[in-house]
Amino acid sequence: MEELKLGALRVRGWSRGCELCWRGSKAVVFITGLCNLYSSCFYCTISSWRRGRDVQFVDEIEVKDVSDVIAELRAIDAEGMSVTGGEPALVLDRVLRYIKIVRGELGAKLHIHMYTNGVLMDEEKLSKLADVGLDEIRFHSWDDDVWNLVEAAQDSGLCVGFEMPAIPLSPYIRRLKDLALHLDRGGGRFLNLNELEFSEMNRKELLHMGLKPSPESEVAVSGSRDAAKDVLSFVERNTGIDGYFCPAAQKDYQMWTRWRRRAKRAAESYEDVTEDGTVFRVELSGSKLLLRRITHALHGEDFAVSGEKVMMPLNTFKKLVEEDLVDLNDLECFGVEYAPLPGRRIEVARYPCSFLLRSLKKDFEVKARKQQSS
Repeated sequence: MEELKLGALRVRGWSRGCELCWRGSKAVVFITGLCNLYSSCFYCTISSWRRGRDVQFVDEIEVKDVSDVIAELRAIDAEGMSVTGGEPALVLDRVLRYIKIVRGELGAKLHIHMYTNGVLMDEEKLSKLADVGLDEIRFHSWDDDVWNLVEAAQDSGLCVGFEMPAIPLSPYIRRLKDLALHLDRGGGRFLNLNELEFSEMNRKELLHMGLKPSPESEVAVSGSRDAAKDVLSFVERNTGIDGYFCPAAQKDYQMWTRWRRRAKRAAESYEDVTEDGTVFRVELSGSKLLLRRITHALHGEDFAVSGEKVMMPLNTFKKLVEEDLVDLNDLECFGVEYAPLPGRRIEVARYPCSFLLRSLKKDFEVKARKQQSS
Protein backbone atom coordinates (compact mmCIF):
# COMPACT_ATOMS: atom_id res chain seq x y z
CA MET A 1 0.00 0.00 0.00
CA GLU A 2 1.36 3.38 -1.03
CA GLU A 3 1.00 6.50 1.11
CA LEU A 4 0.57 9.55 -1.10
CA LYS A 5 0.40 13.29 -0.44
CA LEU A 6 -2.35 14.72 1.78
CA GLY A 7 -2.77 11.29 3.40
CA ALA A 8 -4.10 9.51 0.32
CA LEU A 9 -3.62 5.74 0.09
CA ARG A 10 -3.32 3.52 -2.97
CA VAL A 11 -3.22 -0.21 -3.62
CA ARG A 12 -1.78 -1.29 -7.00
CA GLY A 13 -3.06 1.68 -8.96
CA TRP A 14 -6.05 3.90 -9.56
CA SER A 15 -8.51 4.74 -12.29
CA ARG A 16 -7.74 7.18 -15.09
CA GLY A 17 -10.29 9.59 -13.64
CA CYS A 18 -8.45 9.75 -10.30
CA GLU A 19 -5.14 10.33 -12.03
CA LEU A 20 -6.56 13.31 -13.92
CA CYS A 21 -8.23 14.66 -10.78
CA TRP A 22 -4.87 14.89 -9.01
CA ARG A 23 -3.45 16.74 -12.00
CA GLY A 24 -6.29 19.26 -12.00
CA SER A 25 -7.03 18.34 -15.60
CA LYS A 26 -10.55 17.03 -15.02
CA ALA A 27 -13.68 19.19 -15.12
CA VAL A 28 -16.55 18.23 -12.81
CA VAL A 29 -20.01 18.47 -14.38
CA PHE A 30 -22.76 18.63 -11.76
CA ILE A 31 -25.56 17.54 -14.07
CA THR A 32 -28.50 17.87 -11.64
CA GLY A 33 -29.25 18.34 -7.98
CA LEU A 34 -32.14 15.89 -8.15
CA CYS A 35 -31.65 12.51 -6.46
CA ASN A 36 -33.88 9.59 -5.57
CA LEU A 37 -31.92 8.64 -2.43
CA TYR A 38 -31.53 11.81 -0.39
CA SER A 39 -33.72 10.32 2.33
CA SER A 40 -31.52 7.24 2.75
CA CYS A 41 -27.95 8.54 2.31
CA PHE A 42 -27.44 10.04 5.76
CA TYR A 43 -23.86 11.09 4.92
CA CYS A 44 -24.62 13.03 1.72
CA THR A 45 -22.69 16.31 1.52
CA ILE A 46 -24.68 18.03 -1.26
CA SER A 47 -25.36 21.61 -0.16
CA SER A 48 -28.86 22.91 0.56
CA TRP A 49 -28.81 25.29 -2.43
CA ARG A 50 -28.17 22.42 -4.86
CA ARG A 51 -30.07 19.61 -3.14
CA GLY A 52 -33.35 18.72 -4.84
CA ARG A 53 -32.92 21.39 -7.52
CA ASP A 54 -32.41 20.66 -11.20
CA VAL A 55 -29.39 22.94 -11.52
CA GLN A 56 -26.18 22.41 -13.47
CA PHE A 57 -22.59 23.48 -12.89
CA VAL A 58 -19.21 22.77 -14.37
CA ASP A 59 -16.59 23.24 -11.68
CA GLU A 60 -17.55 26.58 -10.03
CA ILE A 61 -19.50 27.87 -13.05
CA GLU A 62 -23.26 27.71 -13.56
CA VAL A 63 -24.22 25.91 -16.78
CA LYS A 64 -26.99 26.99 -19.10
CA ASP A 65 -26.10 24.65 -21.95
CA VAL A 66 -23.45 22.15 -22.99
CA SER A 67 -21.52 24.97 -24.66
CA ASP A 68 -20.62 26.22 -21.15
CA VAL A 69 -19.17 22.81 -20.35
CA ILE A 70 -17.09 22.79 -23.52
CA ALA A 71 -15.80 26.29 -22.77
CA GLU A 72 -14.60 25.22 -19.32
CA LEU A 73 -12.99 22.05 -20.68
CA ARG A 74 -11.02 24.20 -23.09
CA ALA A 75 -10.24 26.84 -20.46
CA ILE A 76 -8.45 24.32 -18.23
CA ASP A 77 -7.04 22.33 -21.16
CA ALA A 78 -8.93 19.34 -19.75
CA GLU A 79 -7.91 15.75 -20.24
CA GLY A 80 -11.05 14.43 -18.54
CA MET A 81 -14.59 15.13 -17.39
CA SER A 82 -16.74 13.62 -14.66
CA VAL A 83 -20.54 13.64 -14.57
CA THR A 84 -22.05 13.73 -11.11
CA GLY A 85 -25.03 14.97 -9.11
CA GLY A 86 -27.51 14.37 -7.53
CA GLU A 87 -28.32 11.31 -9.55
CA PRO A 88 -27.40 11.62 -13.24
CA ALA A 89 -29.71 8.76 -14.25
CA LEU A 90 -32.70 10.98 -13.43
CA VAL A 91 -31.73 13.18 -16.39
CA LEU A 92 -30.23 10.45 -18.55
CA ASP A 93 -31.23 12.05 -21.86
CA ARG A 94 -29.32 15.18 -20.84
CA VAL A 95 -26.30 13.10 -19.82
CA LEU A 96 -26.30 11.23 -23.13
CA ARG A 97 -26.62 14.46 -25.11
CA TYR A 98 -23.84 16.21 -23.21
CA ILE A 99 -21.42 13.29 -23.50
CA LYS A 100 -22.13 12.86 -27.21
CA ILE A 101 -21.60 16.56 -27.96
CA VAL A 102 -18.48 16.86 -25.79
CA ARG A 103 -17.02 13.73 -27.34
CA GLY A 104 -17.73 15.11 -30.81
CA GLU A 105 -16.09 18.45 -29.97
CA LEU A 106 -13.03 17.26 -28.04
CA GLY A 107 -12.40 13.78 -29.41
CA ALA A 108 -11.65 10.31 -28.15
CA LYS A 109 -8.68 11.27 -25.96
CA LEU A 110 -10.87 13.03 -23.39
CA HIS A 111 -11.60 10.62 -20.54
CA ILE A 112 -15.22 10.71 -19.28
CA HIS A 113 -16.55 9.00 -16.17
CA MET A 114 -19.89 9.13 -14.37
CA TYR A 115 -21.14 8.57 -10.83
CA THR A 116 -24.47 6.86 -10.13
CA ASN A 117 -26.28 5.18 -7.26
CA GLY A 118 -27.31 2.57 -9.84
CA VAL A 119 -30.94 2.23 -8.75
CA LEU A 120 -32.28 3.33 -12.15
CA MET A 121 -29.57 1.60 -14.20
CA ASP A 122 -30.01 -1.47 -16.37
CA GLU A 123 -28.20 -3.15 -19.26
CA GLU A 124 -29.88 -0.96 -21.89
CA LYS A 125 -28.94 2.31 -20.19
CA LEU A 126 -25.39 1.16 -19.57
CA SER A 127 -25.05 0.29 -23.27
CA LYS A 128 -26.39 3.70 -24.29
CA LEU A 129 -23.83 5.41 -22.08
CA ALA A 130 -21.01 3.34 -23.54
CA ASP A 131 -22.25 4.00 -27.09
CA VAL A 132 -22.08 7.81 -26.72
CA GLY A 133 -18.56 7.67 -25.32
CA LEU A 134 -18.60 7.13 -21.54
CA ASP A 135 -15.33 5.47 -20.49
CA GLU A 136 -15.83 4.70 -16.82
CA ILE A 137 -18.72 4.28 -14.41
CA ARG A 138 -18.55 4.55 -10.63
CA PHE A 139 -21.39 3.02 -8.67
CA HIS A 140 -22.24 4.18 -5.18
CA SER A 141 -24.47 1.70 -3.38
CA TRP A 142 -24.69 -0.68 -0.44
CA ASP A 143 -27.42 -2.64 -2.29
CA ASP A 144 -26.79 -6.14 -3.69
CA ASP A 145 -29.02 -5.42 -6.69
CA VAL A 146 -26.71 -2.60 -7.77
CA TRP A 147 -23.63 -4.68 -7.03
CA ASN A 148 -24.95 -7.20 -9.51
CA LEU A 149 -24.74 -4.61 -12.32
CA VAL A 150 -20.95 -4.91 -12.38
CA GLU A 151 -20.85 -7.62 -15.03
CA ALA A 152 -23.45 -5.88 -17.23
CA ALA A 153 -21.47 -2.64 -17.11
CA GLN A 154 -18.29 -4.57 -17.86
CA ASP A 155 -19.97 -6.27 -20.83
CA SER A 156 -20.95 -2.83 -22.16
CA GLY A 157 -17.28 -1.98 -22.46
CA LEU A 158 -17.13 0.35 -19.48
CA CYS A 159 -14.37 0.45 -16.88
CA VAL A 160 -16.31 -0.37 -13.70
CA GLY A 161 -15.66 0.50 -10.09
CA PHE A 162 -17.34 1.61 -6.90
CA GLU A 163 -16.80 4.83 -4.95
CA MET A 164 -17.94 4.68 -1.33
CA PRO A 165 -17.55 6.59 1.93
CA ALA A 166 -15.16 5.16 4.49
CA ILE A 167 -17.57 5.05 7.44
CA PRO A 168 -15.64 4.14 10.62
CA LEU A 169 -18.25 1.75 12.00
CA SER A 170 -17.84 -2.04 11.98
CA PRO A 171 -20.95 -2.95 9.91
CA TYR A 172 -19.92 -0.60 7.11
CA ILE A 173 -16.29 -1.77 7.16
CA ARG A 174 -17.43 -5.40 6.82
CA ARG A 175 -19.76 -4.44 4.01
CA LEU A 176 -16.97 -2.68 2.10
CA LYS A 177 -14.82 -5.79 2.34
CA ASP A 178 -17.71 -7.84 0.93
CA LEU A 179 -17.99 -5.33 -1.90
CA ALA A 180 -14.27 -5.68 -2.67
CA LEU A 181 -14.68 -9.44 -3.04
CA HIS A 182 -17.75 -8.98 -5.23
CA LEU A 183 -15.90 -6.58 -7.51
CA ASP A 184 -12.98 -8.98 -7.79
CA ARG A 185 -15.26 -11.86 -8.77
CA GLY A 186 -17.33 -9.81 -11.20
CA GLY A 187 -14.54 -8.15 -13.15
CA GLY A 188 -14.69 -4.76 -11.46
CA ARG A 189 -11.52 -2.70 -11.68
CA PHE A 190 -11.36 -0.55 -8.55
CA LEU A 191 -12.78 0.39 -5.17
CA ASN A 192 -12.42 4.06 -4.19
CA LEU A 193 -13.00 5.10 -0.59
CA ASN A 194 -13.70 8.73 0.23
CA GLU A 195 -12.91 10.24 3.59
CA LEU A 196 -16.23 10.76 5.35
CA GLU A 197 -16.96 14.47 5.78
CA PHE A 198 -19.13 16.67 7.92
CA SER A 199 -21.32 19.16 6.05
CA GLU A 200 -24.20 21.48 6.82
CA MET A 201 -26.64 18.77 5.71
CA ASN A 202 -25.26 15.70 7.51
CA ARG A 203 -23.65 17.08 10.67
CA LYS A 204 -26.57 16.41 13.00
CA GLU A 205 -26.97 12.80 11.84
CA LEU A 206 -23.25 12.00 11.99
CA LEU A 207 -22.95 13.41 15.51
CA HIS A 208 -26.05 11.44 16.55
CA MET A 209 -24.27 8.26 15.36
CA GLY A 210 -21.33 9.06 17.63
CA LEU A 211 -18.98 10.23 14.88
CA LYS A 212 -16.68 13.16 15.62
CA PRO A 213 -14.59 15.62 13.62
CA SER A 214 -10.94 14.77 13.11
CA PRO A 215 -8.57 17.02 15.12
CA GLU A 216 -6.43 17.45 11.98
CA SER A 217 -9.25 18.62 9.71
CA GLU A 218 -12.14 21.04 9.66
CA VAL A 219 -14.45 18.62 7.87
CA ALA A 220 -13.09 15.05 7.99
CA VAL A 221 -14.65 12.45 10.32
CA SER A 222 -12.27 11.03 12.90
CA GLY A 223 -11.36 7.40 12.15
CA SER A 224 -12.44 7.48 8.51
CA ARG A 225 -8.88 7.17 7.18
CA ASP A 226 -8.14 4.28 9.57
CA ALA A 227 -11.29 2.51 8.37
CA ALA A 228 -10.20 2.99 4.76
CA LYS A 229 -6.72 1.68 5.55
CA ASP A 230 -8.25 -1.43 7.08
CA VAL A 231 -10.39 -2.07 3.98
CA LEU A 232 -7.52 -1.36 1.57
CA SER A 233 -5.27 -3.79 3.47
CA PHE A 234 -7.99 -6.38 2.91
CA VAL A 235 -8.17 -5.42 -0.78
CA GLU A 236 -4.41 -5.86 -1.10
CA ARG A 237 -4.37 -9.28 0.58
CA ASN A 238 -7.54 -10.83 -0.83
CA THR A 239 -8.27 -9.34 -4.26
CA GLY A 240 -6.62 -8.24 -7.48
CA ILE A 241 -8.50 -4.95 -7.85
CA ASP A 242 -7.12 -1.43 -7.39
CA GLY A 243 -7.92 0.36 -4.17
CA TYR A 244 -7.69 4.05 -3.37
CA PHE A 245 -8.49 6.33 -0.43
CA CYS A 246 -9.24 9.96 -1.29
CA PRO A 247 -8.75 12.39 1.63
CA ALA A 248 -11.10 15.31 2.21
CA ALA A 249 -8.23 17.74 1.61
CA GLN A 250 -7.94 16.52 -1.96
CA LYS A 251 -11.06 18.46 -2.98
CA ASP A 252 -9.32 21.77 -2.28
CA TYR A 253 -6.12 20.49 -3.87
CA GLN A 254 -8.05 19.53 -7.00
CA MET A 255 -9.61 23.00 -7.17
CA TRP A 256 -6.25 24.79 -6.80
CA THR A 257 -4.56 22.65 -9.44
CA ARG A 258 -7.50 23.22 -11.80
CA TRP A 259 -7.39 26.95 -11.12
CA ARG A 260 -3.69 27.01 -11.99
CA ARG A 261 -4.46 25.46 -15.36
CA ARG A 262 -7.26 27.92 -15.99
CA ALA A 263 -5.29 30.92 -14.76
CA LYS A 264 -2.46 30.28 -17.23
CA ARG A 265 -4.96 30.86 -20.02
CA ALA A 266 -7.13 33.46 -18.31
CA ALA A 267 -4.47 35.79 -16.89
CA GLU A 268 -3.98 39.09 -18.68
CA SER A 269 -0.51 40.52 -19.36
CA TYR A 270 -0.95 42.85 -16.38
CA GLU A 271 -1.71 39.96 -13.98
CA ASP A 272 0.41 37.33 -12.25
CA VAL A 273 -0.57 33.68 -11.65
CA THR A 274 -0.07 32.64 -8.02
CA GLU A 275 0.90 29.20 -6.71
CA ASP A 276 -2.71 28.77 -5.54
CA GLY A 277 -4.01 29.26 -9.08
CA THR A 278 -5.46 32.72 -8.45
CA VAL A 279 -4.52 35.78 -10.48
CA PHE A 280 -2.96 38.79 -8.79
CA ARG A 281 -2.54 42.41 -9.79
CA VAL A 282 -1.75 45.74 -8.18
CA GLU A 283 -4.49 48.36 -8.58
CA LEU A 284 -3.79 52.09 -8.21
CA SER A 285 -6.62 54.64 -8.08
CA GLY A 286 -6.42 58.41 -7.98
CA SER A 287 -6.91 61.62 -9.92
CA LYS A 288 -6.70 61.59 -13.70
CA LEU A 289 -3.55 63.70 -13.54
CA LEU A 290 -1.78 61.24 -11.26
CA LEU A 291 -2.86 58.29 -13.37
CA ARG A 292 -1.52 60.01 -16.50
CA ARG A 293 1.83 60.42 -14.75
CA ILE A 294 1.86 56.75 -13.85
CA THR A 295 1.02 55.56 -17.34
CA HIS A 296 3.70 57.87 -18.76
CA ALA A 297 6.25 56.46 -16.28
CA LEU A 298 5.26 52.91 -17.21
CA HIS A 299 5.77 53.34 -20.94
CA GLY A 300 6.85 49.97 -22.34
CA GLU A 301 5.71 48.05 -19.23
CA ASP A 302 2.71 45.74 -18.79
CA PHE A 303 -0.29 47.62 -17.41
CA ALA A 304 -3.91 48.43 -18.20
CA VAL A 305 -6.22 51.35 -17.47
CA SER A 306 -9.87 50.97 -16.50
CA GLY A 307 -11.72 54.15 -15.64
CA GLU A 308 -9.78 55.84 -12.81
CA LYS A 309 -7.70 52.76 -12.06
CA VAL A 310 -4.32 51.51 -13.32
CA MET A 311 -3.68 47.76 -13.06
CA MET A 312 -0.26 46.10 -13.24
CA PRO A 313 1.65 42.95 -12.28
CA LEU A 314 3.86 42.92 -9.20
CA ASN A 315 7.13 43.39 -11.11
CA THR A 316 5.82 46.56 -12.73
CA PHE A 317 4.77 47.85 -9.32
CA LYS A 318 8.27 47.04 -8.06
CA LYS A 319 9.71 49.28 -10.78
CA LEU A 320 7.47 52.14 -9.69
CA VAL A 321 8.70 51.77 -6.12
CA GLU A 322 12.38 51.10 -6.84
CA GLU A 323 12.72 54.05 -9.20
CA ASP A 324 10.54 56.31 -7.04
CA LEU A 325 8.33 57.13 -10.02
CA VAL A 326 5.22 57.92 -8.02
CA ASP A 327 4.19 59.03 -4.52
CA LEU A 328 1.92 56.27 -3.27
CA ASN A 329 0.61 58.52 -0.50
CA ASP A 330 -1.45 60.34 -3.13
CA LEU A 331 -3.10 57.13 -4.36
CA GLU A 332 -5.35 54.32 -3.28
CA CYS A 333 -3.22 51.22 -3.70
CA PHE A 334 -4.10 47.55 -3.24
CA GLY A 335 -2.81 44.18 -4.31
CA VAL A 336 -5.88 42.17 -5.30
CA GLU A 337 -6.20 38.41 -5.75
CA TYR A 338 -8.97 37.02 -7.94
CA ALA A 339 -10.44 33.62 -8.75
CA PRO A 340 -9.79 33.09 -12.48
CA LEU A 341 -13.33 32.44 -13.63
CA PRO A 342 -14.14 32.70 -17.34
CA GLY A 343 -14.96 36.21 -18.47
CA ARG A 344 -14.97 37.66 -14.96
CA ARG A 345 -12.97 38.03 -11.79
CA ILE A 346 -14.21 37.18 -8.31
CA GLU A 347 -12.14 38.84 -5.60
CA VAL A 348 -10.79 36.44 -2.98
CA ALA A 349 -8.29 38.65 -1.14
CA ARG A 350 -7.20 42.30 -0.97
CA TYR A 351 -3.92 43.53 0.48
CA PRO A 352 -3.09 47.18 1.24
CA CYS A 353 0.04 48.36 -0.52
CA SER A 354 1.66 48.99 2.87
CA PHE A 355 1.74 45.19 3.15
CA LEU A 356 3.22 44.86 -0.35
CA LEU A 357 5.82 47.52 0.41
CA ARG A 358 7.01 45.65 3.50
CA SER A 359 7.51 42.56 1.33
CA LEU A 360 9.30 44.57 -1.34
CA LYS A 361 11.53 46.20 1.30
CA LYS A 362 12.74 42.76 2.32
CA ASP A 363 13.49 41.99 -1.34
CA PHE A 364 15.48 45.23 -1.69
CA GLU A 365 17.46 44.51 1.49
CA VAL A 366 18.35 41.04 0.21
CA LYS A 367 19.49 42.54 -3.12
CA ALA A 368 21.58 45.15 -1.32
CA ARG A 369 23.34 42.53 0.81
CA LYS A 370 24.10 40.45 -2.27
CA GLN A 371 25.55 43.50 -4.07
CA GLN A 372 27.70 44.37 -1.05
CA SER A 373 29.02 40.82 -0.73
CA SER A 374 29.94 40.72 -4.41
